[in-house]
Amino acid sequence: MPNFEFSKPHKSLDEQIELLRSRGLIINDPTWAKSHLAIIGYYRLSSYWFHMEERGEDLRLHRFKQNTTFESILEVYVFDQKLRSMMLEAIERIEIAIRAKWAYYLSEESGAHAHCVKELFKDPDEYNKSFKALIEDINRIKHTSSEICHYLKTYSEPKLPPIWMIVSCMSFGELLRWVKNTESTKVKRSIAKDIIGTQNINLFEGIMRQLSTVRNICAHHGRFWDQRFITRMPVVRDNLLVPMSTQKNSVGQVISDNKVYNTLLIVAHLMLRLSQDTSWPTRLATLVNSSITDEQQRIMGFPAQWKALPIWNAQSL
Repeated sequence: MPNFEFSKPHKSLDEQIELLRSRGLIINDPTWAKSHLAIIGYYRLSSYWFHMEERGEDLRLHRFKQNTTFESILEVYVFDQKLRSMMLEAIERIEIAIRAKWAYYLSEESGAHAHCVKELFKDPDEYNKSFKALIEDINRIKHTSSEICHYLKTYSEPKLPPIWMIVSCMSFGELLRWVKNTESTKVKRSIAKDIIGTQNINLFEGIMRQLSTVRNICAHHGRFWDQRFITRMPVVRDNLLVPMSTQKNSVGQVISDNKVYNTLLIVAHLMLRLSQDTSWPTRLATLVNSSITDEQQRIMGFPAQWKALPIWNAQSL
């Protein structure tokens, strides 16, 4: 049990500026800095200057490295905003593709209302939870979705719309639960093949689990750029233009590095699979190269010569 009482007082914007300056931060325009502290918040912004502080045996000394400016902190903050937007853009494309492919392959094999047949899913309890959530989602949007509204007003049976209609009601997390619980190996292999380029279901599910985590971070405005993921991206060995960054664990197994770079690499791979002429990988490379320092790129896990790798260079593809 913790045994300390929280006693930090409220600080005005002027006091926040004074505190930062006392810790060695260069603030050339206090009025401009206060305007950003007012709309971002001291506490939120403080997580972005973590790497700009001096360290003492894993302790935060609350002292900035020499020549650190308020502007340099804000540059990383803005970079993270743009990076999150790019990740949401890509995950939206991937999510829509999975929706379309799951609905297509499952309805092809088991009919337009396969989602209503419990026997088509491995875990009955999981199915019941997913089905209940689906009903709640349909009821929530039935007055705002013209497609759902039209079906419910036009058809008496089956009670629910077809799978290619209801799939748009599901959150990304719910969609992945439906796909994972699908009994048909053929359906799941077809989806995996189309999305990641291999029929390895476990690999597909591992990648999607990671992207679901990333989506939640980005959609809820969490700090993303320097994440260290507890659950690592699975190691992808085939069909990548460039290899993932890997390391060995305590028992000698090859595992993926848990920094952000591997996630960016896999997302770039998926975007190229969805559209060979996508500009997403090169736009991402431009954002990284123009926004943060080499040291900050290393914090993200970018390898030393990453700019020359073909996946980040349209001329090399």
